[in-house]
Amino acid sequence: MRAALALALAACRTAPCGLAAPAAVDRPNVLLVVLDDVGVDQLARWGIGATTAPTPTLDCLCDRGVRFDTVWASSVCSPGRAQLLTGRLSVRNRIGHNIERGEALPDEEVTIGELAQSAGYATAWVGKWHLGGFDSPDGALGPNRQGFDHFAGSLANLSVGRDDVPHHELGYHDWIEVVDGEAREVHTYATTATVDRALAFVRGTSGPWLLGVSFNAPHLPRHVPPARLLDGPVLDRPDAQYRAMLAAADHELGRLLQEMDPDVLGDTMIVVTSDNGTPAYAVAPPVDPAQHKGTLLEGGLRVPLLVAGPGVPADRVSAALVHHVDVLPTIAAWIGARPEAALDGVSLADAVRDPSRPVHDVLVDVMFGPDGDLRAAARDDRYKLVRGLDGTTLTRLSPAGYDDGPPVDEPQEAARLGAALDRAATPSR
Repeated sequence: MRAALALALAACRTAPCGLAAPAAVDRPNVLLVVLDDVGVDQLARWGIGATTAPTPTLDCLCDRGVRFDTVWASSVCSPGRAQLLTGRLSVRNRIGHNIERGEALPDEEVTIGELAQSAGYATAWVGKWHLGGFDSPDGALGPNRQGFDHFAGSLANLSVGRDDVPHHELGYHDWIEVVDGEAREVHTYATTATVDRALAFVRGTSGPWLLGVSFNAPHLPRHVPPARLLDGPVLDRPDAQYRAMLAAADHELGRLLQEMDPDVLGDTMIVVTSDNGTPAYAVAPPVDPAQHKGTLLEGGLRVPLLVAGPGVPADRVSAALVHHVDVLPTIAAWIGARPEAALDGVSLADAVRDPSRPVHDVLVDVMFGPDGDLRAAARDDRYKLVRGLDGTTLTRLSPAGYDDGPPVDEPQEAARLGAALDRAATPSR
């Protein structure tokens, strides 16, 4: 059986993602891939944006797996990552804004890394962390203390240095890498280095593993990636550079999958998502330029999510309402871990097996700044409610699922979505 699977996988090596369609396995490996600042408008398979990067690896994973069309994350980086790793909304994990000096994901939060450790899995996180920096209580060991046996990557954005390292033009080619608490300046292109670290972990690990591959790309600082990662020249425009950085990340993700041992890849569940939506400078027509990262509009909240691997049906699309907090309970179900904390998310395991299944009736998200001011949003498949500092607005969602129309007066719908927000904004669990 395994020999036949290896032959099937080898035959598929011409595909950018190298995947066949093996049957489900017990205790699969888990590869969680996180892109940075990529909304659904940036990927052709979601059919939102007219100008998208070439992403053959992600297209291949869509062909061989399940694509979830309507998925919310937080609108900015740190809260999105905290919700992904804890299965809990920001009002409960206490990360409601981007990490500032001295802040970190609280130690008492149980991450997917800790759950995997409890289930006997080897764990690693490579690439961007952004849930605590050098000056946080855990310092450079923060990722290790949060459940990852091995960490190699940047604690924050690549342009952020360290007090004892000069802040000279740090970026994708010159950046501060932390490896299990030890920091050093490196000069390997960061997107490539992340995949190099991932491959080293996979090749050096026996038994089941959970690996987070968290690309810095295509987050700032903008630049043109090395030509070897691109199909052609790049226009001298911010949006074009952004798409080139995304294409480079897709290229390196393909390298990761292609260079994994076929038997290992055949036993691996793959999840791909992003931490938040698209930054304003990369939003292109026909998408409304107001729809971007940092807002509670769909362009800030709506991110890709796709699942591929053993037992996952091929080329399927789910219209279910899904949230980032659903990823942790999903992975927990696959690996046999039992979360003890009160979660806001639910397992998507059944929806992966049968993409026609619903998940949530309403999606909610709550953000708050250092001053504690709350901003929140809720949506179902027809309406969107945004509650901000300037009041509350209800809109009817467009056929593409965007809130780009005028406010509407529907008191019953506003009350129903408002009640969902009130429940979510109560940090009592």
